[in-house]
Amino acid sequence: MKILAIGDIHGRTNWKELVEQNEGFHFVFTGDYCDPYYDIEGVDEESAIENFLEIIEFKRNHIDDVTLLIGNHDSQYLYYPKFSMCSAISQKHRKRISEIFQTNDKLFQFSYQVNEYLFTHAGVTNDWLNYHRDIFDEFGLKSDYSNISVVINEIAKSKYLTKVFDNISYLRWGPDAYGSLIWADARELHDDYIMGLKQVVGHNKVRDIIKAGDFESYITFIDCLFEQTKGLKIEI
Repeated sequence: MKILAIGDIHGRTNWKELVEQNEGFHFVFTGDYCDPYYDIEGVDEESAIENFLEIIEFKRNHIDDVTLLIGNHDSQYLYYPKFSMCSAISQKHRKRISEIFQTNDKLFQFSYQVNEYLFTHAGVTNDWLNYHRDIFDEFGLKSDYSNISVVINEIAKSKYLTKVFDNISYLRWGPDAYGSLIWADARELHDDYIMGLKQVVGHNKVRDIIKAGDFESYITFIDCLFEQTKGLKIEI
C-alpha cells in the first residue's frame, strides 16, 4: 500500500499538485482545511471555503482512497459550539463552514491507522492517553496499540467526545495538563511519543518534514505546505 500524507491545508491549493503527481496512492489529509493566514499568504476566507469544497468533492469521488482527518480548526466548526475555538475562527463565515462540516460529517475521522503507522492531526502522547486510560480501556484498547485508531474513532461517537478530544495544554495556552490528538504541541510529542507506533502529524508548523524518535518508534511532522509543496510518502 502506498500512502501520501498531506499537511494542514488552511486554504492552500498545492494539495492538487501532490494528488496529480502521485496517482495510485491513498491520500491522508491531516486536517485544518479553512482559517487561512491572509496577512501572511494572501488566501482569503472565501477562497479557502471553495478549496475546502473541492477537497470534499475529491473525497466523494475517491471515497476509499482519501482520508480526511479532523484538526482543531475543524472541530470548532464540526461540533460548534461544543469544542474550544481557535483564535482564527471565521466570524463572518462560521455558520456556512459549520454547515459544510455537519452536512458532510461522515467523511471525516479523528485518526487513521495502517499497521504501526498512526495518522492524526496533532499526535498522541502517553500522558494524554494515560489521562483518559479508563475510557480507552473501556473501548478495548489493546496493549500493542494495534487497534488504537478504531478505538479513537469509536470514542469520537460516544458521550466522551469533548472530554477526551478537547484537551488543550498550557503549552498552547489551554487549561489542561496535556494536549489531545488535535491540540498536542510539538514540545509534548518530542519527549512523549508512544513506543511501537510510527506517527504522522500536522498541526505544528515545520519548514521541512522532520522526525522525532528512533527507528522503531517516532513522530513525523509534515505541516510544511506553507513553505513548499510536499507530502510524506509511505509504502507499507
